[in-house]
Amino acid sequence: MKFRKHARRLRRRVKAMVSNSTQPFHFMDLPGELRNQVYTLLLCSFGPPVEQTVTKLGVPIASAGHRAETAILLTSRQVHLEAYDVMVKANRFVVVRAFPPIPVMDIIRQSVVTVITHNDLHISQFKGHILSVTLSMPAPSHEPPMSVMLLARDLPSFCEKTNRCTLNNTLIVDVDVAPLLGEHTSLYKDSFDAFVSEEVQLSLLAPFKTHMRGLKNVRVHGRVSPGLAIATAEDMCKNEWSDPTELLHQLQSQKDYGDAKWQDGSRMEGSSVWSACSSEIGRIRASSSWSNLILLGGDSFVDAMIELRFSCCLNHVYAILVMFSVAMEDGKVGRLRATFGSMSSRTFTAAHECMETSLWQEGRTWSPSWARYSKLLYRQALVYLLHGSIGNADGALTIVECALERSPTDTPFLELRGAILRWIASGCNFDADRASVRIHISDSGDITVNMTTNM
Repeated sequence: MKFRKHARRLRRRVKAMVSNSTQPFHFMDLPGELRNQVYTLLLCSFGPPVEQTVTKLGVPIASAGHRAETAILLTSRQVHLEAYDVMVKANRFVVVRAFPPIPVMDIIRQSVVTVITHNDLHISQFKGHILSVTLSMPAPSHEPPMSVMLLARDLPSFCEKTNRCTLNNTLIVDVDVAPLLGEHTSLYKDSFDAFVSEEVQLSLLAPFKTHMRGLKNVRVHGRVSPGLAIATAEDMCKNEWSDPTELLHQLQSQKDYGDAKWQDGSRMEGSSVWSACSSEIGRIRASSSWSNLILLGGDSFVDAMIELRFSCCLNHVYAILVMFSVAMEDGKVGRLRATFGSMSSRTFTAAHECMETSLWQEGRTWSPSWARYSKLLYRQALVYLLHGSIGNADGALTIVECALERSPTDTPFLELRGAILRWIASGCNFDADRASVRIHISDSGDITVNMTTNM
């Protein structure tokens, strides 16, 4: 809408100038200000994303549905010089190359970014990149990198998601500032040396300094102040977390916020917050900051972090079962089965990691109370049943029988065991949409299942 209004105003101004003259109109007769506005509208306007599929990877990625009219670059040398100058300076194109197994596709999908193109040929042919970023891992990859062209304005979101989606202490980051200055410049083009000032360099590198931490392999080079290059690399190498007390307070506040949203009826938001908090704790544990946090926070800090993660996992499984219940009421479990499956798999893995010996600290083992552990077991077996894959039936039975060894008269577990045995005897996938199944959630949050169907 804003683009259309601006374009209409510009057309009216140009039309007025043309109508006031009896001579043929020449584009170059327009004032430089208007010509620059034309170039900006033609070469720097990007519309809503258009989903495409990266053929070599077979996955979708949203590319900008831009309205770039590059034909104007072929008009004349003077127009090309002016238009190319505006296009490069206004857009500040960034090329990112990521070698497998870096999940660059997930990073882009989770980031609020404009993908100009992911065509390798187009990216290699274009020589106007203000920044070139290469992401790789220590182990060499025999697969070609995935290349995308972004805009510098989207670097904060991209850097933040990269920092969260990778084990950043092993990630190798190479940042080449202003590679366009190393390219051959045609005689009719102006140099961009003056444009790439220290102020511009600082703005380009600020997202890396602010959002990327805990890296041990960073190189910043190109047309950049040596002092700024060193400072950026040093900031990126600093630990992301240094104060265990403050960190624990922030994570507990995040979990409490999820609790509050759930209680207010914002179930999706509450569930997402619990999941995000659990993932964040896992990322912290895997980061280079963890050993220093243990040193400063001691055993009580480690226990509190594990306890917090287990609580988030337990809550998130509860939320998944509530969503199962709603989906069953609507007859949509089958449609959402893959989503429920991936969500529950990640959550159960995170929950059981809490009890893994030496994962959090050498020689350290943590265990929840039996009441809480039995809740996890019951909910895990129930999710397996409702997900419906007969391949999970034996696993669900093992979980239930493990719980019954501790509490052999526990009625909910006995009922669930009977249902799973009937499921195994059927030899078929369980269809929760067709079965007479109801999940009952008590005021205290206890979950039971009522099954009246034969399987």
